Amino acid sequence: MDLSKYEEIFIQESDRYLKDLDDLLIKAEKDIENMSLWREIHGKIHSIKGMALALSLDTVTELAHCMEDWCKDFQESKITASPDMVHLLFEGREMLGRLVPGMGEFDSGQQHAVYRKLVELFRNGPENYHPASLPGDRAAAEPSPVVTIDRVQVSCELIEELLGFSQEIMLHAKALPPLSLEQVSGGLKNWIDDYSAMLKGLHFRLAQLRLMTVSDFAHLFVKTIRNLAVQHGKDVDFDITGGEIQADITILERIREPLIHIFRNAITHGIEPPDERAAAGKPARGKITMEVSRGKDRLFIRVSDDGKGIDRSAVRRYLAVKKGMTERQIAAMPEDAFYETILNPDFTSTSQVTAMSGRGIGMN
Repeated sequence: MDLSKYEEIFIQESDRYLKDLDDLLIKAEKDIENMSLWREIHGKIHSIKGMALALSLDTVTELAHCMEDWCKDFQESKITASPDMVHLLFEGREMLGRLVPGMGEFDSGQQHAVYRKLVELFRNGPENYHPASLPGDRAAAEPSPVVTIDRVQVSCELIEELLGFSQEIMLHAKALPPLSLEQVSGGLKNWIDDYSAMLKGLHFRLAQLRLMTVSDFAHLFVKTIRNLAVQHGKDVDFDITGGEIQADITILERIREPLIHIFRNAITHGIEPPDERAAAGKPARGKITMEVSRGKDRLFIRVSDDGKGIDRSAVRRYLAVKKGMTERQIAAMPEDAFYETILNPDFTSTSQVTAMSGRGIGMN
């Protein structure tokens, strides 16, 4: 029996459930006692397990079953979830995300070791869980992958319109009327005009297929921002305004990497740890906001955070050491010019290189 069709359906459906899990787990992390969230999370994992079981994918089935048990305990209030427990569920989700495309097969011995450790931790139950590093400290060794744009959603109504429009063009081409010599000039011109107008209409509608709402685009960053915040011991919300605006995916793809650098800098350098924010009278949870607007043929994107701002002392130190400027020269600089210093290719505000910052190329 050819299972390829069912395997393709399994991968596609599981990918959808895994993306839903990302959103639900991020919400649960901030609203741990919300039972309805745990029911939804349980349902998504159960759906993946059911499809994997039908295809005899034992590794996916086993891990999903163990994760289900935890969700059930949280649902039934047998134990109250903690941020560390939610983090382990994130690790389980990541492992499922690696196993599903490979139909349950491991791509390395290290991955197999991480899998066995995860299953062991889940089987011990949430009541016995104590935060522990996975084999090889996978979370630290593998930075969160940045999702690329590989597909867009298109409404069925638009697809039907395109199909009908293209069929009309083909019929129109076959319907060129027989013309006499006296008629050929005017008749042919009218036909060409009609045909050109329809081609332009088709081009315009095809162009709509390349559009993506900014909110869908911004959704690609939600998990990356969450993981970066966790790695730095920070708690960060991500808000977007103007998400209903549509833009060409080729433009959005070009600004994806620059935005990642901006978000990384906001988390690494801008937003303070929860205890530092509390001491300053701020909410413990920081916020990154992406505001989008349109002006004629331009798309404007403004990213801000509610952190401590640019480290002025680091900028002054750079200008003094790297540029040889005196304190008087630095003090005389206009504010805009002073802050734009961070865009210099060799500027960095940290004294040592880490996996996330310190090389002085991010903002440039």
